[in-house]
Amino acid sequence: MASLIWRQLGRQVLFGLNRASNSLPRIAQARSVLPYDSASINGLRLASTRSSTKTEGTKSEKKTKAKTKAKTRSTAKKSKDGPKARKKPATKAAPKRPTKKTISKKSERLYPPPPRSPPLRAAQIFIEEEIERRPKPFRFTTDMPEIWVAYNKLSETEKQGYKTLREKRIDEYKVAFKEWEDSLTPEAREQYNRDIRIKKAEAKARNPLKDLKKPTPPFLQFSVELGESQKLPFQRPNTEEGAERARKLKELWDGMTLGEKAPYVAKWQQAFKEYEIEKTKLLQAHLAAKESRKAAKSKDQSD
Repeated sequence: MASLIWRQLGRQVLFGLNRASNSLPRIAQARSVLPYDSASINGLRLASTRSSTKTEGTKSEKKTKAKTKAKTRSTAKKSKDGPKARKKPATKAAPKRPTKKTISKKSERLYPPPPRSPPLRAAQIFIEEEIERRPKPFRFTTDMPEIWVAYNKLSETEKQGYKTLREKRIDEYKVAFKEWEDSLTPEAREQYNRDIRIKKAEAKARNPLKDLKKPTPPFLQFSVELGESQKLPFQRPNTEEGAERARKLKELWDGMTLGEKAPYVAKWQQAFKEYEIEKTKLLQAHLAAKESRKAAKSKDQSD
């Protein structure tokens, strides 16, 4: 009986002490105890219970220390790396501003200078002659109105002479421009057309009269009146209906007497006078601003 108890007890002791750090000294101590002593057996049971409790406590302490150490390491790593930056939403790149188109420099031009353009009106020839005849410097605000008054005082025969001279210059210009255009290479022609487009756009932007509308001529007033009254409805100009409407309008206008046309002409003359007054004001303001800028620039250069 005692041997059976010893065997069972030995198994329990070995199982409990196997996981302990000091398992070998405990096993040696158990083997040295006399097997027939009941007090020693009770002591062995108590020792095994204490060792198992101590082993479980040691194991839980190790786990707690390992968790604390791992937590400390992760905290140190986070503090070292710093807080993770939030990803900013992807923003679209701003569109590139188009480069300003400029006219080709004289040294880069592939084409020779074109022939001089003819005057736009017959009065321009008279104005050019007067500018050459008058003393320098030419004052636009004071000299130009005087030139217009002098031109309006000309007789119809004198004005017709300037009109004939203008038509002659137009014919000469067409021949000269055709010869000049035929002498250009394809690259030079393309560069010239590009420079002309840029030049026109810049001139339009600088024009002080770009927002001033010209008065409607008498014939157009008559056309709009018939269209609004539905007597002759509006039609697209590039269609057969539009061409037919234009033909009927011309027949109606030509068939009217001077007395019937008088209201439209009077309305146009009044609007044209107001247009000329507003035009003169804008031009004078533009030239005054130009002269003030020129004076300020010369003053800065002198300083």
